Amino acid sequence: MRVLWDNEFDKYTITPVSAHANYPAENVQDTRLSRYTRTVAVSNQAWKINMAAGQEFTCCVIAGHNITSGATIKIQASNDDFGTTPFDEAIPHSADAMFHWFTPGASYKDWRFTVHDAGNGDLYIKISRLFLGTYLTVEEGPHRAFTEESVDTSRSTYSPSGQVYGDEGIVLRRYNLNFKYWTQSMIEQLKTMFDSVKTVGPFFLIIDPDNQDKIPPLYCRIESHGGYSHLSAFRYTGNLTFMEAR
Repeated sequence: MRVLWDNEFDKYTITPVSAHANYPAENVQDTRLSRYTRTVAVSNQAWKINMAAGQEFTCCVIAGHNITSGATIKIQASNDDFGTTPFDEAIPHSADAMFHWFTPGASYKDWRFTVHDAGNGDLYIKISRLFLGTYLTVEEGPHRAFTEESVDTSRSTYSPSGQVYGDEGIVLRRYNLNFKYWTQSMIEQLKTMFDSVKTVGPFFLIIDPDNQDKIPPLYCRIESHGGYSHLSAFRYTGNLTFMEAR
């Protein structure tokens, strides 16, 4: 299981090639997928951060987008504000969130996403979230017996005569996962994550990296943290419930 929770793109000022005045680039740092940035063109667009010191990242995500399958999409890195581009790698297109795993081989202080989507009929590029960082590998993945629920956010009420009135909502996914065998190191990494995101900070979750067609990636938050049970010799069991976020 992979958890992408520590987002470097949320920590720095983003410099875009273009942005609509009503949909600025910093909207991708809002954790709500309902917020988004929009460009004013579709060719040679980019979103850049410049850090004081180099870092080596291993994954990125583009979520809540309108990028078409004909686009050229890249993650790039540099140490001279892209006077040169020693790291330049394509991101495979997906109509849903686009995940990409990579090994840059060095630390870089300048990072950017680039999109060239000349065939986009919207005449702008829309993106809700950009993630750049590393991921937490949760050892001893979830026990085979876990639960998946569909949570309907619709609300309904009845009149005195029995007429039903409702406000139609959306359906969210919820997963309750049990873990049978965690090390002390795993517990410490999970505590670090939980101290940061608590039960309110959304992140990206891939429950089974080898079967994403059966269990799609989830943008979610921790709904409940069941704590840890010590087995022996600093080995633990645990429970986590994840609720989809929008």
